[in-house]
Amino acid sequence: MVTGCYITAAVLISFGAVYGFASPSQIILMCFVEPLMMLINEHVVLKNIHVKDAGGSLVVHAFGAFFGIAYVFGMGVKANHIPSAHRNTTYFSDMGAMIGTIVLWMFWPSFNGATFYNDVTLQGRIVMNTYLAICASCVTAFATSPLAHRG
Repeated sequence: MVTGCYITAAVLISFGAVYGFASPSQIILMCFVEPLMMLINEHVVLKNIHVKDAGGSLVVHAFGAFFGIAYVFGMGVKANHIPSAHRNTTYFSDMGAMIGTIVLWMFWPSFNGATFYNDVTLQGRIVMNTYLAICASCVTAFATSPLAHRG
């Protein structure tokens, strides 16, 4: 079950990298190829190299990001060949981002603590630290936003 969540997260991270560059059929192809590649990567990183990756930063996040970037490079798409209409946000894309953020807020703390199912105390600390980190990042983003965007 946890592996399925990790694979889903990696595919969603890659989807963020190819969004706007790939057609729906290319995204479907990516969704079929990436889980197998991620399982191979997970086996190599955890079993062969013996890396301890508690939060999935290497196995999930780095793999998802680099797989998405490699997929876009493999398609041969250049950013300047994309029409400007595809680069603008719409009401629906903004609502999708907001819903994704809300789901992330609810799901992320349990995602981080999922691999420590034997130690309830450690799981509680992981969940609390994750919530505190999310809150701190939001407060920092709101506090520094006026510095970056005048007005």
